[in-house]
Amino acid sequence: MAEQTSELSAGLQRIVADEARRTQQDTEPALYTIEFFAAGARLETSLASFRAYGPLPVPVVGQQVMVHGVDVTVTNVYVCYDVTEEDRVAFYAHVDVVEAE
Repeated sequence: MAEQTSELSAGLQRIVADEARRTQQDTEPALYTIEFFAAGARLETSLASFRAYGPLPVPVVGQQVMVHGVDVTVTNVYVCYDVTEEDRVAFYAHVDVVEAE
């Protein structure tokens, strides 16, 4: 494996190494989390968070969505794919929004 990954950057080598250490290969349902934040706020303000053991749709920048009955427009999306301490696949989406006009 060292020969195959030696040309990769340190960060990409870490991904390969972490994946090789996994003991469980996606046999449990993945945990999906999407969290909405107020864009442009001086302090990072979490507006709402949703979790499920099934896929949650992730909006794209510019899309208008409704969160708890309020129309908001997405200004930024950051997605993270990871594994929990229990070796369960975890998906996290950080979504910045402003109230729709």
